Amino acid sequence: MATPQPSFGAFNQTELIGVASVQCHAMLEHLRVAHIWGVFVARHHRNTGVAKSLLAAAIAYAKSMQDVTCVSQSVAADNVAAINLYQTLGFRETGRESSSIFDDQLQEVVLQMCLFCEVSGAFESATSQLARNG
Repeated sequence: MATPQPSFGAFNQTELIGVASVQCHAMLEHLRVAHIWGVFVARHHRNTGVAKSLLAAAIAYAKSMQDVTCVSQSVAADNVAAINLYQTLGFRETGRESSSIFDDQLQEVVLQMCLFCEVSGAFESATSQLARNG
């Protein structure tokens, strides 16, 4: 059975003004990462709390999934407003990567961010599995 990959939408009456999606990746038997992606809020609705509400719904869903130990997301390093929002929600930078943008040879730096979750026994189980397979 496929893992659900929900999207959350924010509406102003009938107008879709924002969206955020969640995808879960199994790393090991008892270690899963939920990735938030596709976060977007219409320009005229930014700085109104829409993104925070969408992210709160996506995070709550991700944390409710069995064996999720981390909620991850990627953001452009120059998107200071988004980085600040993610940090207020508990996300911490876990890495940086550079991706080529084929427009005048520009380079975009992307931050990898993670919100670690409390999952009873998941870390110990994953560590044991690594030790057995290692």
